Amino acid sequence: MGSSRSAYPAGWQDRPGPALGPGLRADGTNYLMPGQSPIPSGLGIGPDRGALVNVRSPLHVELLQEATRHPGEVVNPFTVAETFRHYILDRNIIGSVRKSSEHKEYIHKYKAYYVHAMRDPIKAAATRFNLPPVLVAGTIYNEVGGADMIKPYVELLRRVISGPAAADRTSIGPTSLQPRRALAALGYDPAKVDQTLRIDVIESLIHNPPFAIFVCAKHLSDLRDLFFPAHGADELGDDDLALLGSRYDYGPDTPDEAVRKDLSYGRHIVGRKQVLAKLLSDVPVSEPDWSEPLKNTLKAFENVFK
Repeated sequence: MGSSRSAYPAGWQDRPGPALGPGLRADGTNYLMPGQSPIPSGLGIGPDRGALVNVRSPLHVELLQEATRHPGEVVNPFTVAETFRHYILDRNIIGSVRKSSEHKEYIHKYKAYYVHAMRDPIKAAATRFNLPPVLVAGTIYNEVGGADMIKPYVELLRRVISGPAAADRTSIGPTSLQPRRALAALGYDPAKVDQTLRIDVIESLIHNPPFAIFVCAKHLSDLRDLFFPAHGADELGDDDLALLGSRYDYGPDTPDEAVRKDLSYGRHIVGRKQVLAKLLSDVPVSEPDWSEPLKNTLKAFENVFK
């Protein structure tokens, strides 16, 4: 997919990257990396975690390569107008006045179109990490859209005001993955990782959707290994998918009892299994009318004040 301009203000990324030399390739890998031992899970802390400074982990490099091989189709991100309509008008003003679900139609058109456009990286990521494709697709369906363009600035504001630990708990990108979860999934210790590498991962989560999808699948597989050990894609039933999907929303540290009190996140995925399977097929999905948010906003104001 085409390169995108950074969502961060100019000068924020002014720390120099690693200098190229005989031991470092232009893509951030070095000649010794093939001999490094892989890190099987992003949810545990091993003795070798955090040792990679200014050098991408083997899995990080692999997933960047996979994202290049499975780019998906180009989809316009949520714009200012769409974000304003969805969060300010639809959710808070018009939604409360009309008290109906009609105002949610456009966001679901966008979600469906996005999942279909990204069906290639979704299926490839599911295969790579032995997950049901509908689980990966359903997680992305739940997350994409809405505040995507706002999240990077929230992350930056938290980093400036509260520090890296708070910022790393900010969900970013189309998969709404926290940087600390993404870093852990890629084999780094979020508490020790070099700032240049952290920014590299954050930028990729925002501007490289297929890469974000592969990291999302890796995190889901880490959760699967933690809560459903030895369960592959074929061994996960609907109840397992509901719990695993909800774990993506709650995180691995939330007590099981608290997660089971509200499994709506995962149940939405299970409830959409047939829809998601169709979106992952080659059956065409109509592109949303990108002028619809503004048209609907004007129409909604007319209806509200009649």
